[in-house]
Amino acid sequence: MSYLKVLFPLLVLLNGVKTDGDNEKQKYRLNGNLIPSTYEVEVTVMDNFGSTAQFFGNVKIRFRAKLQTSEITLHSNKLKFDATHIQISHDPPQTPIAVSDVTFNSALEMVTIKTQSPISINSSYILSVNNYEGFLDLDMNGFYRSYYNNSKGESEWIAVTQFQPTSARRAFPCFDEPQYKAKFDVVINHPLDYYAVSNAEIKTIELIFRTSTKSKKTIFNSSPIMSTYLVAFAVTKYAAMTVSTNNIKHSIWSSMETIRDSQYALSVSPKLLKVMENFTKIPYSVSGLTKLDQFSIPDFSAGAMENWGMVTYRETAILWDPYENSRRNKQRVGTVVAHELSHMLFGNLVTTKWWSSTWLNEGFATFFEYFSLAQIENDWELDLQFIIEEHQRVLVSDSLEKAKPLTNPNVFTPGDISGMFGSISYSKGGSVIRMMSLFLGETTFFDGLNLYLTDLKFNSSEPEDLFKKIQEKVEVSNQLPTNLSAIMNSWTEKHGFPMITVNKSDSNLILTQSQFFSNTTPPTKWYIPVTYTTSVEKKFSDLKAKKWMLPTESETVINGVWTPQVSWVILNVGVSAFVRVNYDDALWTGLQHALHKENFDGITPINRAQIVDDAMNLARADVLTYERAFNIISFLQKDNDYYPWQSAFNAFVYLRRRIDKESALGKSLDKHIQRMMNTLYKSVDFNNNNKRHVEMLKKAMALTWACQLSVSDCTSQAQALFTDYMTKNKTIDPNLRSVVYCTAVRSTGKSENWEYLWKKLEQSQRASESVTIISALGCTQNTNLLHRYLNESIKENSTIRRQDGQSVFNSVISGSSKGVAIGLQFLIDHFESISTSYGGMNALTSVINGLADRLTTKEDVARLEEFISKNRDKLKDAATAADTAIETAKKNLEWVVKNEKELMQYLQNTDEGKGNDSNKVKSTFVLVFTFVGVALKRWL
Repeated sequence: MSYLKVLFPLLVLLNGVKTDGDNEKQKYRLNGNLIPSTYEVEVTVMDNFGSTAQFFGNVKIRFRAKLQTSEITLHSNKLKFDATHIQISHDPPQTPIAVSDVTFNSALEMVTIKTQSPISINSSYILSVNNYEGFLDLDMNGFYRSYYNNSKGESEWIAVTQFQPTSARRAFPCFDEPQYKAKFDVVINHPLDYYAVSNAEIKTIELIFRTSTKSKKTIFNSSPIMSTYLVAFAVTKYAAMTVSTNNIKHSIWSSMETIRDSQYALSVSPKLLKVMENFTKIPYSVSGLTKLDQFSIPDFSAGAMENWGMVTYRETAILWDPYENSRRNKQRVGTVVAHELSHMLFGNLVTTKWWSSTWLNEGFATFFEYFSLAQIENDWELDLQFIIEEHQRVLVSDSLEKAKPLTNPNVFTPGDISGMFGSISYSKGGSVIRMMSLFLGETTFFDGLNLYLTDLKFNSSEPEDLFKKIQEKVEVSNQLPTNLSAIMNSWTEKHGFPMITVNKSDSNLILTQSQFFSNTTPPTKWYIPVTYTTSVEKKFSDLKAKKWMLPTESETVINGVWTPQVSWVILNVGVSAFVRVNYDDALWTGLQHALHKENFDGITPINRAQIVDDAMNLARADVLTYERAFNIISFLQKDNDYYPWQSAFNAFVYLRRRIDKESALGKSLDKHIQRMMNTLYKSVDFNNNNKRHVEMLKKAMALTWACQLSVSDCTSQAQALFTDYMTKNKTIDPNLRSVVYCTAVRSTGKSENWEYLWKKLEQSQRASESVTIISALGCTQNTNLLHRYLNESIKENSTIRRQDGQSVFNSVISGSSKGVAIGLQFLIDHFESISTSYGGMNALTSVINGLADRLTTKEDVARLEEFISKNRDKLKDAATAADTAIETAKKNLEWVVKNEKELMQYLQNTDEGKGNDSNKVKSTFVLVFTFVGVALKRWL
């Protein structure tokens, strides 16, 4: 599943430390005694399902028992049935087994059926639950309903599923844990003018005649052996575009109004399946399926969902129009489709046994979303983008005190499970897998994956299974310091990551390791693959480990690196390991001087990005002073490459969020940003000149920052483009719409521009354009409009779709200096409506966390803390996460007290031309140290 990174930033904060309550939580797990083999699921959706919100179902489950029992416990949530609906018999059928009692536990989402005679060991039985009733909610979970507007402006309803991780139980009673794999035979009864689609191919369609109506019965072939969360079905009036390649029928389903935008996804999908087959030597056809349907859904809580044979997406993740959508939108479609199709192997064919190791599914999908698509879009530099978008961002999350380990044994409740679908499982999982692939080498890595997928196909796995299978392919020549399990467990079973400290001693380098941003006792240590290059070698393409740091050693010595000809050394070439690197003062100085030489003395853009990211985060962790960090990155003034600047902007977000934008320090920082962006800003323009993909990403990044900081040339050009758009209907380049819209709304206190965009949002038929407008509307400084906008996000029948409510809130608190205070008051006044409208407690948790991270005064933190204290019972699971958010907010205030004097002194010195000269850096270079700003808003 592609999760929305903007929605779940707090999911990394629930720690992996075992508590006394974990024993109590064990009751949320099935006991493992009953093993299902097949399900027959029949669902009936009536003509008026959009208004009645009802469905009816029958399920027949074949199962065996490991131990004799008189109890059958399985999952069921929000389904209505009782003992009269239940039948139990031997398979093949014999005398029915009488039911003595049925008990529902809504907290555990389970039902326990007691039988008058025992279920025997290893005999086959059939459990039938007939004519149960379910509810098609609007909450984007389970079997739910959504709608879209057709070309006549009329609402068309769709019924569709989203079961991962724990919502199949809302559609049919089942053993709803990933290890319980089975085959599924699905039948859908539905209105005559609708289509039904499920995981497998359609076997037959029958007409059903009732007294006054006709309907259809669509019967599907058996699915592959799979987990319940991968079951999917939909009832819709959608159209489909189809192409057949390599005996697989590929179809994209969407509304008649948007189906034309499915061309890119349809063209790239067969290629991606072939790439995955080339990588792993396992074809999609191993599933037994001959088709792959992909659905765009109007309201969808996740980014996408990898249901086997029937993948579902947010519209923005599957539809792309080259004339109306940006290059970033196209990349989003490509990477999300690649993520989901890689799940056909990693997650579907072989599935994590339990959600404690969600990274076995999501880490591989994150890895392949970049590296499989890179085989097709080979000029997008996706291998480098991975480092910026995934690796560097999750280093920040994983340095938090309460970050979870990749493999987290303390996962029991639905809330615990949802918490695993965050940046640790996805981004850290993908980053650690990339590191493993580099130190093993491509051949060993992919041969090992082939063995893993072949030997465990249609089964579930644990991390040890993966490591042992790859180990079988490891050659002696790989020179690993120990077995692969020991190496990888040091990365997957602990939270956090190491900081390597490099000291020069004569001609040698002395390396030591410690956990970054932590004082754990005893200290955590890792097996670390070390890569390095020097000013003499400049070998930035060799990413294979030259040395290993061992957890049993206090230091690691690299002999003979430093010669009279060497002026600098860089560790972690190509950002190949999941670490940060700190150097002694002399080594930092050598790098600093090199970066001011012609062509940065040959140091590549991605390693310049690494230096920026490490230096600024080492300062954040109080390892370096900010003055020192700023001196190190002063080369940026003459650097106009995308990657170092993206790393800089990502790091500067932290600074600017800590400091009140209206304070003297905040204003001083903004002035410096304007000065320091001069070279970068001059390298881009507002013209639509169809540059290469990464250049377009850089253009959007640079112009967004310049206009946010009121660079007059930027704002005037953006306003002129918007005026032509509003008065002359002149099209704006899709790559620039976000910055133009936001600037036009922000730069005037009048409501005219805002109202014009709001009208465009009401009329929009494209989800990607709606997302752009939603983000821009939060940029206004008009407090009345901000209040109105937030109210629209929770209003019934609003223009704002349910899936976009939280995006509205985020746009308000990040779009203007006034938005945080307004957002705080809105949360206090309407938190229950926020939970209902935005998608439940997970969404509310994210709202609280995002808001807390932006609070800059003691008064606002105290108000949020008081609100949480008063409403702890109503906040439920969100209360614990909210407590963590409050602690983070308090630490942020402490950071300001600790660092504002140093920062202000530094800025005053540079303003007065007194920039630090201890390392022979000219003051014009020093000025770059000070830029701080607002992060580019990022999709999933």
